[in-house]
Amino acid sequence: MVDKDLNLLRLLMVLNEQRQTKLAAKYLRLSQPTISAMLKKLRIEFNDELFLRNKNHLEPTPKCEEILLQLPGIFDQISALYSSRADWSIANLSGEIQLYLPAPLIDIIAPLLINKLCTHAPNLTVECANWTSDTIQALEQDKHSWGVSYLPVSSSKNLLEKHLYEDNFMFIMGKDHPLTSNHLNKVLNYPVCVTIIPGFTEGSRMEMLIKRYKMDKQVNARLSDMNSMFKLLSTSEFIGTTSSLYKNALPSGIRCEPLPPEMNPRLFKKPLVFFTNQRNSADPLSEWLYTEIKQIIDTLQ
Repeated sequence: MVDKDLNLLRLLMVLNEQRQTKLAAKYLRLSQPTISAMLKKLRIEFNDELFLRNKNHLEPTPKCEEILLQLPGIFDQISALYSSRADWSIANLSGEIQLYLPAPLIDIIAPLLINKLCTHAPNLTVECANWTSDTIQALEQDKHSWGVSYLPVSSSKNLLEKHLYEDNFMFIMGKDHPLTSNHLNKVLNYPVCVTIIPGFTEGSRMEMLIKRYKMDKQVNARLSDMNSMFKLLSTSEFIGTTSSLYKNALPSGIRCEPLPPEMNPRLFKKPLVFFTNQRNSADPLSEWLYTEIKQIIDTLQ
């Protein structure tokens, strides 16, 4: 087997960033002829031009773009070989990280998680946002980001997925709501609201219920956050649906009821999954975040 020079692969990353051999040479502190010779060797090894000149800039070929997608993960894994997990301490973390959580759960998970993070890593800045249809791309591009979402989502092989919880759901309504039974024929007498989950490729569980049982009913409102839903429920006869994780975290003016007995609860569960970039697979922070989020979910049940 012919030995490969990893520095040649690193040149591809630098050329992709700089787009000129002159600038790449300056960045790597090498001569321009040396850069040209390295690129020539890479072209032979991959049997591809890799970069084509477009006026004064270099543009990667499709083959080169495929290689570039894999290189950051390869170099991160190599770096991990030289670092010891035993030496890792969350207290030593600094800089910024990004967390994404689904809109229905962000209010009950984010405060506990952020407080724990900032207590253990006081030099770390945590930015937390709702999971949206753009989050998958953000996780693929930024290795300093982690997220939680319901399945199914349009993911990719560049992301690591770890199962957290099989979520189930319940009805919620104002404390003095006139509903006296959770049977479908009673529930259908009232307007229904659900929360929007951007990036989730299926409709809400309530909308799936209506479609599955071919009901003469529609969802009357979709809201982007739970606080809006609570305000609506406390001032109207609307009935909402939400995660059972809210059972012990509902405002005082809101009560809950189980889903109709006509429904098979196994058909309406949602897998809740932890996501991060594959480059973070060996990062101790990934394991720490996963464990803490799972513990928070356990306390909410």
